[in-house]
Amino acid sequence: MVLQDTRSARLDSPEHTYLDQPTHQRSSSTESILPAMAAATRDGADFPFFGIVCDLDGTLLDTEPAYFAAYKYACESLGFAEYTFDQHKLIIGHPEGAGAQLLIDVLKLRDDGSVLTTDRLLERRDEKLLTTMAEARPMPGAIELLSRIVALKIPLAIATSSSREYLPIKRKAAPEIFEAVLDECIVCGDDDAVLGKGKPKPDIFIEAAKRAGVDPAGCLAFEDAAAGVLAASSAGMEVIVCPDIRLDRSLFASADLVLDSLVGFDLAGYRSVKR
Repeated sequence: MVLQDTRSARLDSPEHTYLDQPTHQRSSSTESILPAMAAATRDGADFPFFGIVCDLDGTLLDTEPAYFAAYKYACESLGFAEYTFDQHKLIIGHPEGAGAQLLIDVLKLRDDGSVLTTDRLLERRDEKLLTTMAEARPMPGAIELLSRIVALKIPLAIATSSSREYLPIKRKAAPEIFEAVLDECIVCGDDDAVLGKGKPKPDIFIEAAKRAGVDPAGCLAFEDAAAGVLAASSAGMEVIVCPDIRLDRSLFASADLVLDSLVGFDLAGYRSVKR
C-alpha cells in the first residue's frame, strides 16, 4: 500500500458535524469540461491498464452527506438516540439491503416494538434521501479524472452498490459524470447479474469489466470504501482508494495506492505497482 497526500486543504475541526464536514471539499462547477481536457491530454498508448472501473458514491459523486442525513433521519425516527459517523461508517460501500440489515442488528432498531425489516428502514431513509441526493455534486478531481480517462481512450465502467432507481436523480445532479461512461457499462447493486453478491464480493467489478469488454485483471479500479477495495482486489484489479479522511487508513491495507483527494492525480503518469 502506498500513501499519497494530494489534498490542498484539510478539514481539521472536530466540532463539525458530518454534514458540515463532507468527505472532501465539493466541486462547485456543473459545466462539463470533458471535451476540453480530453483535447489537451496525450493519448494512452503506453498506459499499463486496459480498462478502468470506478465506484460512484463517494468516489465520483459526493452523495455520502446525503446518505448520512437520510440514515440519521431514519434511525432516529425509529428510536435510536443519536446516529453519528461512528455508526454510518459501518455501512459505507455495502449493498443497500446488507447495510440496512447491519444497522438494524447493531443499533437494535425496532418498528413500534416489532421486528424492523430492511425494506421499512430503506423506505424511511428514502423520505429524506430523494431530496438531499438531488443536491449532490462531483467529488473534487472527479471530472478531471474522467476527462483523462476519455483522453486516454480507456474503456470505463462504473460499479456502484446503490440501487438503479436512484441513477436518474444522480444523473440530473451531475450530468457531466455520466458523459464519460456508456449506460450499459454502469453496474448497480440491484442488477440481476450481481444481486445478492455485492461488495466486498468481487462480482460487481467482474461484471463491470465484462460490460466494458476487458479482462478484470487488466483493470485499474477507483474506490472510497474498504468493502469496495476488497471487492476490486478480489476481482484481480489494481486498486486506488480515496477514502473519507476520518477513516482509519489501516482499513485500506489491501489497496495499491491511497489518496487524500483525486485533485491533481496524474492518471497518465501512473504506473502499476504490480506489473
